Amino acid sequence: MKWFKHMTASHDDEKLALLQAEFGLEGYGFYWLTLEIIAKQMEPGSDKTFVEYPIAIWRKFYGFSPKKLRKFAEFCSEFEIFSVEFSEKSMSMNCPNLLKYRDEWSKKVSKNSGVTPEPLRSLLTDTDTEKEEEKREREGACARVDPQTDDEPRASESEPQKKQGPKKAPYPSKGRPSHRVFKACLGVYTCGPVNEDEAWCAWCDMEDRGMLVEDIPIVRDRIIELSQTDDQWKDGFAPSFTKFIRTRAWRNKPFKRPEPNQTRTGGYSLRGQAVREHNDRVFRELMEE
Repeated sequence: MKWFKHMTASHDDEKLALLQAEFGLEGYGFYWLTLEIIAKQMEPGSDKTFVEYPIAIWRKFYGFSPKKLRKFAEFCSEFEIFSVEFSEKSMSMNCPNLLKYRDEWSKKVSKNSGVTPEPLRSLLTDTDTEKEEEKREREGACARVDPQTDDEPRASESEPQKKQGPKKAPYPSKGRPSHRVFKACLGVYTCGPVNEDEAWCAWCDMEDRGMLVEDIPIVRDRIIELSQTDDQWKDGFAPSFTKFIRTRAWRNKPFKRPEPNQTRTGGYSLRGQAVREHNDRVFRELMEE
């Protein structure tokens, strides 16, 4: 049986109400799970409404201990919810009421006395296969399925192929007028790491955003000036050429490291020395008073 009817008023049934009152929702679930187990084994056209399994299999279905399983089953048998029979190592459960609630397909098969269930099932399977083949043939006029690509559609031969345009270059064109200025700047930038393609992309981006219009004439001269006057550049701490462009570092003032004799006298900074002299003078005046 593929499915059975589940009445919406099942919970109001007197016997199910007793089962639920005794075991709660666990008892209600036990009832419907048992129906599923029995219905699954019912062949189309068959009136067999019982199943028999070893106790270990029933325990696997419900997740119950042997004692708990026997308690639930005996309660259902006592109130005629199911017919239960125990043997030494197995248990059978029967529910004749399932015949009233079987699905329509199973009912049609059972009423058709001229065709046995198994041949009819084969007949239905063949019909479904033919319909599926016809559907594939209709769809085949538009697209074919290539088994090598796992159901990916392939364009038919009659469909015109789309023209593919030229592939886009990975970097901006070097035919721009400013490329000559860029190369001139690149030629004198010998202080930091250089990735020409990456730097050219950054240059074009800044140019497109209008951030190089006024500075293009001075960039090369500023690179030369910074390389000669900036103490950090002299020590090899110049930024990469790409970062130099993106941050417009040519606008920065050259970094000058302060001379030791200009900042310290006797091991102390000039400001700190002046503060200490002032504090000493105030302290002496207070002591004299």
